[in-house]
Amino acid sequence: EDEIAAMGMTNAASACGIKSMTATSGPGFSLKQEEIGWTINNELPVVIINAQRIGPSTGQPTKPASADINCTINGRHGDGGNCVIVLSPTSVNECFTLTVEAFNLSEKFRTPVIIALDGFLSHLSQNINLPEEIAIFDRIYKEKEAPFGLNGNIASFVPIGYGKGVSYGGLIHDECGNRVSFDAEIAEKAISHIIQKQKNFIPAILRETDKWLNLWEEYATDDCEYLIIAYGATAKAAQESIMNLRRQGIKIGCLTLKMLWPLDDMIFEKFRYAQKIIVAELNTGQLIKYLYEYFPKPLISPFNKWNGEPIKTGELENLCKNVVQEQKCRNLAEISSSIISWQEESLKIKTESSIKAVIFKNEVSEESPIELKKRYPFCPGCGHQSFSSIFLKVAKDIGLTNKNTVIIAGIGCGGIVGTTFKADVIKTSHGRTLNYARAIKILRPDLNVIVISGDGDLVNIGGNHLLHTAREKFDIKIFCLNNQNYGMTGGQPSGTTPDSAITSVNFSQTPVNLKSFLYDGLKVGFFATTPVLGAEEIIKKALLHKGFTFVEILSSCITYFAKKNPELVKPENLKKLQRVWERENENN
Repeated sequence: EDEIAAMGMTNAASACGIKSMTATSGPGFSLKQEEIGWTINNELPVVIINAQRIGPSTGQPTKPASADINCTINGRHGDGGNCVIVLSPTSVNECFTLTVEAFNLSEKFRTPVIIALDGFLSHLSQNINLPEEIAIFDRIYKEKEAPFGLNGNIASFVPIGYGKGVSYGGLIHDECGNRVSFDAEIAEKAISHIIQKQKNFIPAILRETDKWLNLWEEYATDDCEYLIIAYGATAKAAQESIMNLRRQGIKIGCLTLKMLWPLDDMIFEKFRYAQKIIVAELNTGQLIKYLYEYFPKPLISPFNKWNGEPIKTGELENLCKNVVQEQKCRNLAEISSSIISWQEESLKIKTESSIKAVIFKNEVSEESPIELKKRYPFCPGCGHQSFSSIFLKVAKDIGLTNKNTVIIAGIGCGGIVGTTFKADVIKTSHGRTLNYARAIKILRPDLNVIVISGDGDLVNIGGNHLLHTAREKFDIKIFCLNNQNYGMTGGQPSGTTPDSAITSVNFSQTPVNLKSFLYDGLKVGFFATTPVLGAEEIIKKALLHKGFTFVEILSSCITYFAKKNPELVKPENLKKLQRVWERENENN
């Protein structure tokens, strides 16, 4: 369905007393934030994996980074929204061990635990040795205790579905679950409890010595004069740098943080007298802001990369040598007054170069037909490429131009098509194409607003928006490239996958009948189903129709769906499905 629904289902499973987990990346994590706030308010144990990427919005989906540290810690609104635990594995093996640890911490402290996974590890496969025994902590349930905590204490868990009358919700509540959001005293106690509970995490963990070894790791720190603080995949580069630097006589160590939040002075106090501390991060410097509370700011030097490339051993080694040399030449007073951080200087250089290099050149200043800007390498035999050629021909024939048309594209294989056109194109976040299309049509009713995306984007994740756009009869032309599965992520079933189809997941579901939903149910003015072959006249008719228009283009995924379901994609079978339904008055 979508990321918000996934987080809600995770919460519901936990409320039933089940260990529950969900996984996402970048924009999906942003969508989950409201529901994570709900999780915190109800003190539910859940685990969330966020495979981080570069940049805001879609950014660089396949390029790794640790760019979500800020929103992982403080992404929720309201006081107490940062009452989470954030873990960061440094290896494939730790992806397993820290996930087990995440469940245990979540269950013990009744709080969300987020695994901030950098993109390197999410793309890496490796053999690991599974332990013979795994320590598992199960949440505590005591029959007569209140279901929610007070004064920072962890309460007994009361699952739903057993007639206990426990109430979970988004409103402020007392320790018994009574919703009393207008009571000032109870509101203060509830929020104070969440904040105090978070403050208790570190002392409670440090009382268990094995947790110390799992969540913070020291390397060559016994005699270190300089310290690198690292996390995620960067920790490996840090340790290799230290080995090389120690061979050159530099006393340097590494503190690897496998728990990024919460932090506590107990973790850092033994390193406060280091001459210099280098913080290595695959972002513009996000965790370092939280470290200023524990170290004098002038003693910290950041090392940051945010271009999709890893921090390399040689780069980090050279920076450390420069820092050491600088430290030998200056005393602490000079550093306090004159230091310029590497991060600020790097940002300044990159910003200046960007201003010079990134100048928008409007290549389409005069009115011209919509053309292909760049051919995308779709899988051999993919119907999306054929649709693109047919659409561009029809668009030219009926006079669609770069001046009178805007293309809205979504996420997924179908969403790529529109981005290859030389025209005004908006590529939205997942499932949100119709929101953008409606706003543009309201503000610019003179434009031809055309949405080109896939079944997963328009029907599954964007289904709610499809309902309202159709109900309000917006004059928008929608082309749903129905490849009948999630082709970009491995062939999982989508909302339009036939119930008789074989997919990569053994999961049966009732497909959405788009004609019944839109034409029969919501009484839209134009609905058509057509295979790509022979679609030209229907595409033309759709583009000329006035009012809400939806065309289902049967473009089955050649890589995943067609190979498993050859009968369903035979041209003669698809041709039988071709039809147009049109009414003159959409309101009848």
